[in-house]
Amino acid sequence: MKKVFEKIVNSFFHIFKIKNDVIVFESGRNKIDGNPKAIYLYLKENYPNKYKLIYLTNKNININELDKNDVVFYKTLKSLYYLSVAKYLIRSESIGNIIKKRPEQVYIQTFHGHGPIKKGGFEIEENKKGQEYKNGLLNHCKEWDVYISMCELEEKHIIDSTGFNKKIIRLGIPSTDYIVNNKDIKNNELLKKFNIPKDKKVILYAPTYRSDLLGQENINIRIESLKKLTDYVVLVRLHPLLNSKINKKLFDDSNFINVCEEEDIVNLYLITDILISDYSASIYEFALTGKKIVLYPYDYDEYKKYPGFCIDYKKTLPGPICYDENELYDTILNIEKIYPKYNEKWNKFNKKYNYMNDGEATKRFVQYLINGNLERSDKNE
Repeated sequence: MKKVFEKIVNSFFHIFKIKNDVIVFESGRNKIDGNPKAIYLYLKENYPNKYKLIYLTNKNININELDKNDVVFYKTLKSLYYLSVAKYLIRSESIGNIIKKRPEQVYIQTFHGHGPIKKGGFEIEENKKGQEYKNGLLNHCKEWDVYISMCELEEKHIIDSTGFNKKIIRLGIPSTDYIVNNKDIKNNELLKKFNIPKDKKVILYAPTYRSDLLGQENINIRIESLKKLTDYVVLVRLHPLLNSKINKKLFDDSNFINVCEEEDIVNLYLITDILISDYSASIYEFALTGKKIVLYPYDYDEYKKYPGFCIDYKKTLPGPICYDENELYDTILNIEKIYPKYNEKWNKFNKKYNYMNDGEATKRFVQYLINGNLERSDKNE
C-alpha cells in the first residue's frame, strides 16, 4: 500500500518541470549545520538573486541563521513540490524522502564527518556477505551524482565502503571554512551561553558513535572518568544516537556541560583548548585550529578487530594516545610539556589530509556549481 501511495505521489509531482535555478538543502539529524548550511549561507551572501534557495527541515528546529522565506518544512505539499522541481539537491546525509530523484536532477552528497578513521560499509568483511545489508547500502547511495571530498584517502574510503562509482570532486569541505577563518577568535557569546569564564581552559570530549550496547553503556563510565579534570571546563558532545544513553546526573558539577544539543560542533571548536576523542572525524576538523588533540581509544584492541581501521591509527593521528583514565589524566596535567613533540606530526597530518581545507572550499564549490561543472560526466576532479 505504501509503495502504491509513493508511486501516485511521484507521478503527480513529477508532472512539474525541473527548475534550473532551484537548490534544495537538507542537513538531516534535526539540525541546521554542516556543509549544506555553509553552502547556503555563502550563496545567500554572495549570490542572493541567482538561485531560489530552499532549506528543508522539521518544524521544531532552530532556523535563526536562515532566511525564513527559504525554509520549507517536511511533510508539506511545498516540500514535495520543491523536492520534485529542484535542479540541485545538496545533502549531508542520505535522507529517505517519498519523492524520488529524477534523472535530470543533480544530487550532491556532502556528508558530515569527513576524514576516515574507522572502516564502514563494504570495508567490513561481514557486510559484504549479507544481501539485505548490501542492497540497503547500495540503495542508500545509488541516487548520489556527486560526492565532495577533501583528500585521496577519503575518496578511497567512500568508494571502498559504499561502491560509489560516479563523480568525486576534491574541493575541500565547505563547513571547515568557518573553522579556518575564525580559529583565532574566541566565541564570547558561546562562553556566555554556557557560563564559562574567559580565563578558564576548556576541554571538548567528542567520542565516536558505538553501535554495540556495551559500548553505548560504557560511555557514561568514560564521561565520569573525566571528573578528575577539575581545573578545566569539560564539554561533552556525543553522537545524536547516543544522547539518550547519557546520564544527566553527571552534569550536576558546574565544570561539566552537556553540549549535545548545540546546533553546530564547529562553534564548539572555537571555545575549546583541548579535544579529547577516539575515532571521530572531529579529529581532522579540530586539527585545523592548531590546538591540542588527545587521543583516548580506551577500547583500541576491540575496535581494531571490529570495525577496524582504514588508517594506521597510531602512526597517523596527531597527538598523545591514552588507553586508560590514569594515562589521560597525566597527559592533560602535563600537556604543555608533552605536546611540542607532536608538532611535526600535526604539520604532516594537515599537509596530507587537510590541504584542501584552506578556508575557501565553499567558494570553490560555488564556482564549480555556477560554471556548470556539476553536470559534466567526468568522474573525478
